[in-house]
Amino acid sequence: MSIEQWQIESRKRGHAAHYTRYVLRDDPRFALRGDLVASGYGNLPDWCADDPVKFMVAADRHERVNGAACRGLVIALPRELDKPALVNLVESYIASDIPGKAHVYAVHNPHGTSSDATNPHVHILYSDRMVDEHPRDEAQFFARYNAKEPAKGGCRKDSGGRSQLQLRIELKERKDKWSKLQRQACENA
Repeated sequence: MSIEQWQIESRKRGHAAHYTRYVLRDDPRFALRGDLVASGYGNLPDWCADDPVKFMVAADRHERVNGAACRGLVIALPRELDKPALVNLVESYIASDIPGKAHVYAVHNPHGTSSDATNPHVHILYSDRMVDEHPRDEAQFFARYNAKEPAKGGCRKDSGGRSQLQLRIELKERKDKWSKLQRQACENA
């Protein structure tokens, strides 16, 4: 069983697209690492044309000045699982933890300090904006939410209005959810 590491971070406006390119190894400088195992994305709005980098470029451009363009999770993965099991674990966690949110993930497996040691982990980047049924262009997508007329405002954010205690409880619940899914995946393997 792997050592559990689960950390969350915020990417301010102006830093999301670069980090997404790094995570996806979507730049020749980053691709040389040769450690990308798998990647995927989901819940992107239509205007992205299934391009997560385009989504993050728009988040960098249109999200409010002091807001988070995206959140990022970095989670250690069990070495005991093969690629299909790792991808299934990651996608199961995304479906249960951040349903309805635009996201991109990349599984990396760089070699450690010894020749046979590896460090499998996943980067999951997601927007706090909840994709809904209303069509919006990229500027409107990141605009302020309009509770009275949702179609006229931006997508609702799922990040504000909670106390520090609520945030700590939520964070613990999210980590526990990961632990349970990871244990189950290892038992199944």
